[in-house]
Amino acid sequence: MKHMFTGVMVPAMTLLPLMYGLCRRCYCFASCRTLLWYLSIALATNVIERIIGALHHNNLPLLHLYTLIEGVLLLQFYGHVLEGKIWKQRILFFKILLAGICVLDAFYYHSLWTFNTYARPAAALMITALALYVLADQIKKQEQFSPLEQSLAWLNSGVLMYFMSSLLYFSLLNPIVRQVSDSLWFVIGHLHAFFEMVMYLLFTVGFYYAKHDR
Repeated sequence: MKHMFTGVMVPAMTLLPLMYGLCRRCYCFASCRTLLWYLSIALATNVIERIIGALHHNNLPLLHLYTLIEGVLLLQFYGHVLEGKIWKQRILFFKILLAGICVLDAFYYHSLWTFNTYARPAAALMITALALYVLADQIKKQEQFSPLEQSLAWLNSGVLMYFMSSLLYFSLLNPIVRQVSDSLWFVIGHLHAFFEMVMYLLFTVGFYYAKHDR
């Protein structure tokens, strides 16, 4: 029962923005459609991860694969948000760079059976940098804030809050697991899950405003 929040409640919260976005047909917008794919894969990965864990098998290879898919999808989200050929090229470069880091982390620096403490923070750093850029850009032009831009502000805030708060957590997962006490690990895990839940709530608000832009 002590893992009810991190193991059941927060993963189940994925359904809130996912179902809301689908019911409101937010997939009509390319940026929202990419996030709906991200939420779908996050939910599926959580379910598979729990099943593998219940069978007492190491589920970390799944995390390596998920890190790449998550990173590519969120980079694609910013590819839709940021306009211009130069940004398309930058996003493509980030995707290739992330894929290379994921492969090196899984097969050279660490292994598939340990936490990917290079690839995960690298992806979080790229996504956080893009989220901060979008935030700064929206602050500059807030006088012309359309409903769709308001939607993107909520969606971007969710991404920024979760990945910025997770940077240190992702970087230190292996030493945290090996060295900290169970009680401290409990607190750290719940804090991380809390920011994930906040991201899902902000996504839901963002999908609400996306619908109202039609």
